[in-house]
Amino acid sequence: METLNPNEARSTDGGEVFANPAAREEEKLCESLQMESLPKAGVPGGSNLITVKPTAGTDVSDGGHSTTEKVGSETATRDDVTIEEGPEAKSPMSEDPERNPIPLPRPADNMRKMTFDEGVCELMGERIGVYHVLIIVLFLSYGLCVDSQTYLTVFAGLLPYDSWICKSNYCQELYQNFTDKENFYSKKVLCESNMKMGDDFIFETGGRTSLAIEWGLFCEDELKMASLSSIIFAGAYAGFLIASVLFDKYGRKTVTISSGFISFLAVLASGFSPNYLTMLGLRFLMGLGKNVCWAGLLCWLLEFLPASLTIPVSALGYCSHSLGLLLLDLVAYLVYDWRHIFHIISVVTFVSLLPLLFLPESPRFLITRGRAAQAKAVLEKASRAVGKMETLRDIELSYKVHKQSILGQIGDFKKYPKFGRQSALLAPLWLLTCSLGYTFQFGWGKLSSNLYISYVLAACSSTVAFNLMIPANKLAGKKKGLVGLLSGCVVFFCLAMVDYQISEFWSVEFIASLLGFLCTISANTMTYIYTNDITPTSHRGMVTCICGSFGRIGSFLGPYLQLLFNLPDRRIPFGIFVGLALLCIVTVMLTDDPTGKTMPQTPMDIGGKDGGEEETV
Repeated sequence: METLNPNEARSTDGGEVFANPAAREEEKLCESLQMESLPKAGVPGGSNLITVKPTAGTDVSDGGHSTTEKVGSETATRDDVTIEEGPEAKSPMSEDPERNPIPLPRPADNMRKMTFDEGVCELMGERIGVYHVLIIVLFLSYGLCVDSQTYLTVFAGLLPYDSWICKSNYCQELYQNFTDKENFYSKKVLCESNMKMGDDFIFETGGRTSLAIEWGLFCEDELKMASLSSIIFAGAYAGFLIASVLFDKYGRKTVTISSGFISFLAVLASGFSPNYLTMLGLRFLMGLGKNVCWAGLLCWLLEFLPASLTIPVSALGYCSHSLGLLLLDLVAYLVYDWRHIFHIISVVTFVSLLPLLFLPESPRFLITRGRAAQAKAVLEKASRAVGKMETLRDIELSYKVHKQSILGQIGDFKKYPKFGRQSALLAPLWLLTCSLGYTFQFGWGKLSSNLYISYVLAACSSTVAFNLMIPANKLAGKKKGLVGLLSGCVVFFCLAMVDYQISEFWSVEFIASLLGFLCTISANTMTYIYTNDITPTSHRGMVTCICGSFGRIGSFLGPYLQLLFNLPDRRIPFGIFVGLALLCIVTVMLTDDPTGKTMPQTPMDIGGKDGGEEETV
């Protein structure tokens, strides 16, 4: 193509000279070329580079040379045709709408600015839909393993104290001399008569095997069974202390999946345990893996969602715990060998971990680590997965950068007093609610005459409890809702002191215990979400694990506290439970209400000293 003279332009097909050559050349260029507008980085005012590409059959070059129109001070070069445009450009192509029918967008001027939480709401939506449910069910399938692993020893260590038969003459003589023969086959007689299993008596189990019977963990050694149940929480405590550092350093995904596979291997190996001490060690590893995995998974998934969806999503996720308990109850009822029960639950654990391999890292964690572009990509992918098909291409996300190290994180508890005070209040709240919940979970066999039916009712009660959080939160808010649930614990534990037998199976004590347990589990579960909502993203992994470690202390105490149900006067344990619930209410009242607030990113968002830098991406 010839270089155009400012005063004339010759057509390519007839040699005609036009009176307005510049305008004619631009008109022909627009007709024959396809135009693409690209943002030009670094140019003030959002100036654009306009790259013009030839359409098929159009010759715009002469000897392979590119043609450039020089306007302004900035230069853009391509192999075909390049137009330079600067901040002071007066090109008729970019300013005269009559001459330029193709608008030239300026994306930098059209960028919407919003906070990270607003971006999450934009892409994920603020109402739960079918796609949300399907994805949550898929990724929270590991919840099936949480309670099923915890209560394995309850069913695998079955002790039928009221079902045994005499083998020796000594046992027969005891029976003949016993005045109340209807109550002879009881735990009291068995444990106080110095009889030896196998020589003097045998348990009648209907063909079922039991690790407690196999290893002699009954009567004076029954405390060892409580230790097998409790040690899983000691493992969880150790796991939380370790993971409190790892979650915020290496991310939610890596730590969650790794701990999940530890729990799988521990359950599988437990089915081959040769003795009590081996089982004790494997239960420790089981607790370390499963509790860290669940805490990480919950934290991980909730960070994909806006605050308005954390309660309903958590309720749905925790319902999987109840389903897991029902699954264990069913497996234990149908499978007679305790080792096979462990093997089946290990298979369930392995399968439930597979979906986690495909879940991306938490976008909130990526933001705090300065990987903002990756966080936007993850959010867009998640949005497509839930069917919204939104994009962040034209959105600037603002967030605060909080540079931190492990020592820096620990120092922030002192540097930001309000953050430190609230974290200190949350820890005992976890301890108290967990101790109450697990006291009942391990004690249903003492409150009911049928182990399997009582755990079915407990699982159903748990399901209602997990969903009770939704109306409690909606009607009263997160803080008042939590206080209301704890107040329900106080009322029902007081009613449980009434000693009245309604039927052979039902009593006022049992019904009130179920209702009090319902409120306890709902309050305990809501404490998890409450902690996530008032803890900054930069420290959420650490605080969740520290609080979880306190919760595991309470869980560890639960199997021992349930031994209080052996006392003749049941008003003593229920009076203790009332006092613990009242202490929880006081603790919650001293914390901030997160209702209607976005999740804090750094400790400075909670209050205290200012700091951090605001950035956009």
